[in-house]
Amino acid sequence: MEIVIDGLLWFTAISVGIMAGVYFTFSAFVMRSLDAIEAPAGMLAMQSINRIILKSVFLPIFFGSSLASAALIILATIEPSSPGARWTLMGSALYVAGMFIVTVA
Repeated sequence: MEIVIDGLLWFTAISVGIMAGVYFTFSAFVMRSLDAIEAPAGMLAMQSINRIILKSVFLPIFFGSSLASAALIILATIEPSSPGARWTLMGSALYVAGMFIVTVA
């Protein structure tokens, strides 16, 4: 069981880091760039981004990081006395609530 948890922790840490980079880039550069151009061009660009992102590696990482975090929540709840279970539970719950639920909503 420990190897499964270690694998999930590694996958989650890497995939969450990738998602953080995607969201940072979008917030820091893409939105500002869209705001700097005229509305019709910005709308067309955003629509293109939405179409392209659905066909990219974004969705598997988006759902994979969320599912891995949900699995870690379950594992930390089942074995609360294992080392780092509290931190794993809190971090995973914050990620699922703050990233997945907010993005889907």
